[in-house]
Amino acid sequence: MKIFAVFILFVFGTVGENLVENYDRELSTIKLLFYPNILTIDTPIEISSIDPKWKHTDFHAKDLKLMVHGWNAFSNHISINPVLHAYLKVNNSNVLAVDWRDAAELPYVVARRIITSIAGKICGKLRYFLKETQVDIANLHMIGHSLGCQIATHVGRCFDGEIGRLTALDPAGPLFTKFSTDAYSRNDFLFVDSIHTSAGLAGEFEVRGHAAFFPNGGIAPQPGCETSDLISFTACSHYRVTNYFAESILLPTTFLAHQCELSLIQLPTAHRNCHNGSNVVMMGEHTDHNTRGVFYLQTFSTFPFGKDEL
Repeated sequence: MKIFAVFILFVFGTVGENLVENYDRELSTIKLLFYPNILTIDTPIEISSIDPKWKHTDFHAKDLKLMVHGWNAFSNHISINPVLHAYLKVNNSNVLAVDWRDAAELPYVVARRIITSIAGKICGKLRYFLKETQVDIANLHMIGHSLGCQIATHVGRCFDGEIGRLTALDPAGPLFTKFSTDAYSRNDFLFVDSIHTSAGLAGEFEVRGHAAFFPNGGIAPQPGCETSDLISFTACSHYRVTNYFAESILLPTTFLAHQCELSLIQLPTAHRNCHNGSNVVMMGEHTDHNTRGVFYLQTFSTFPFGKDEL
């Protein structure tokens, strides 16, 4: 899989100025899509002035979600599809998704380099949508997977950090460092939570948000991905995060996470150490926006993945 190429680039490659040329064609095809219901999962409505059908929706009646897929994916790709399905099944949110598939098919090193340009296109479309619907951006929740969350943070910067929430699902690690100023940040949204499932490989360990969750230590292989990760170079674990988040939409109380020190979450004794009288919160869709810190939990290897229940 192409995710293996990311590893090669991360270990041996560098991002040079000459690698980014003119990608106007790929950027021009970026779309903002609206999914009225689960029946439209394959036929969403594009948010544009040309097709006004979406304007008949009362966007104030439900929560507003905006999903951003990652590299080598698209709006209802397998990597983000579980979240899209879960929101539409519960049907208490208006669901938007960005489709930046043409840019996502560029080599990872290029896609990573042009994240601000990608975000700029999204920002313009989102600004138009918000103007037409008069939706309060404090009620907007963005969900980004992998490179999608690194793109999403620049959308947050377009709106001066006033968007309500970003959930970073296994934020992309390759070609990002602790000091990357263009990585997702708690300063770009009112609340930022992250869930890490392949940290150190496809994902990253850095805690850049207000609350960071590390299921099973946050590393690959996640339970149930042991064999698949050998074949796909951690793709199973990297995608597993969206299964966890989707389940939290459907079953809100099954992922109970315990506050823990980041230095302890990978130890064999993490389950015992982190469960010893620590603060307990829900991971996922229903995480309280006042949550702060680093959290640990364990999961099952198959659905339902959540081990605990309130």
